[in-house]
Formats: sequence, structure tokens, C-alpha cells
Amino acid sequence: MLAMTAAAADAIQDLLVDQPEGAGLRVSLEKPGNGTEPEFALCVVEAPHAADDVVEVHGARLFIEPAASGYFADKVLDSDGDTFTFGPA
Repeated sequence: MLAMTAAAADAIQDLLVDQPEGAGLRVSLEKPGNGTEPEFALCVVEAPHAADDVVEVHGARLFIEPAASGYFADKVLDSDGDTFTFGPA
């Protein structure tokens, strides 16, 4: 399952300041790889969908849709404060 750095957790918490309790950042697969790099979307949502995987680190919640979860088995989410990146664990 996708891991998350403390920097990514802080960036997610910053995005969720005005959101209701239980909100998180959702990762969804926009375009499968099919021989190229897949494309993902990140959006703030109030709650996970029923089948989403939930990752929680330092109070930050990340929801991963089922179609995207297979891509993240050995990845870590990081942030420089402005952008999120997925890299090897």
C-alpha cells in the first residue's frame, strides 16, 4: 500500500483546513498506463468511497480508489509544499 512522508501529511492537512472532519485527499486513476506512465488525479473529498483504501499518517487522510491502488504497492507520496510526487518506497 502507498506510504506517505511527514511532508506529504503536512501538505494534505494544509489542504483540509476548511474541510469537515473525516475529509481527505483522494487519488484516482485518470488514464491507465498501457505501456506508458499512468495518470492520476488528486482531489479533496469529504469522505472515502466505500471501496477506497485509506492511508492515515499524522492525522492526514489519503483515499486511494481501487483502480489506482495496484500502482502504489511499493510507492511513497511526498510533497515539497507545492506539489505531490509518487516515488519508490
